[in-house]
Parts: sequence; C-alpha cells; structure tokens
Amino acid sequence: MMKRVRNDYRNIIFWVENPVEAKLDTPEKIDEFNKMLKRLDANWQFKK
Repeated sequence: MMKRVRNDYRNIIFWVENPVEAKLDTPEKIDEFNKMLKRLDANWQFKK
C-alpha cells in the first residue's frame, strides 16, 4: 500500500509542477486519473 501511496503522491507533484503536460485532455489521461482516484477511495470522478 505504501508503494501505491508514494506513486500517487509523485503523480500529484508532477501535475502541480507541470500543469500543461499533466492536462487531462485525452480519454486515456482521464481514465488514468479516475483509476488513481479509485485507488485512493475518492468519492468522485473527473468528467470532460
């Protein structure tokens, strides 16, 4: 579980530091983002 948390934490840091590259502008990126939210047990999904 800690490995997953570290990976998700790094993803969030990347998104904050690289907003243009991390933009959720493709269906694949949106799916990956929603998968991360599910792993974190979030109660919402990003919809474009």
